[in-house]
Amino acid sequence: MGAMWARLKLDNDPEVSWLEQLPGVQVTKRREDYIEMHIQVNFNPNVIVEAALQHGGVISRFELTEPSLTDIFIEKVGVASEPVAPSSVLSA
Repeated sequence: MGAMWARLKLDNDPEVSWLEQLPGVQVTKRREDYIEMHIQVNFNPNVIVEAALQHGGVISRFELTEPSLTDIFIEKVGVASEPVAPSSVLSA
């Protein structure tokens, strides 16, 4: 299986600023209702829960998810760039 994604919300710490300091975790979205992160393949997600509790967090949401098709595309192909206008064809 490939990389995993997780979503976390702490009622008493909406910023969760310490999260990006965890090795193996990369925050990808900060939303009002949760923070989404990319987790390395061999990373134990329980580390996130343990760290949240050690920081005094009140966990109201924690879930592991599969990456969306868009996330998979960006991971494999790269960020979509602006479409390139076709060059004009010169007549012979």
